[in-house]
Amino acid sequence: MPKEKNAKQGRTAAILEKIDRAIAGADFAKIPAEKLLALRLQYIEAAKSEAPPTRKPMKAGSVEEVLAAYAELINEVRAGRITTEAAAKENNILAGMIKAIETSQLKARIEEIERILNNEE
Repeated sequence: MPKEKNAKQGRTAAILEKIDRAIAGADFAKIPAEKLLALRLQYIEAAKSEAPPTRKPMKAGSVEEVLAAYAELINEVRAGRITTEAAAKENNILAGMIKAIETSQLKARIEEIERILNNEE
């Protein structure tokens, strides 16, 4: 499967190069620029969606790890290696992870307080 995906990425990149050459050498009096540009944007989005994940798997152990993942996500968006749509989905997942970690930490604190209060009585 990875070989097939790499081959597909290669074909998409080759098509992008052809479009870029056509745009660079196009006589825009004969070729509608909006058509070439729309096609180029379409292939850029296709290339982004076909790109393999560049981030390493993450453990859900700490808020610091999730914050590091946020930083990496921001850098991926800025570099254009991930679409804003994919980034928004990942952002929602990361926000949920932080909430779950914080809830777990609060639960542990409450249990500790209850244990202390029960021992004093």
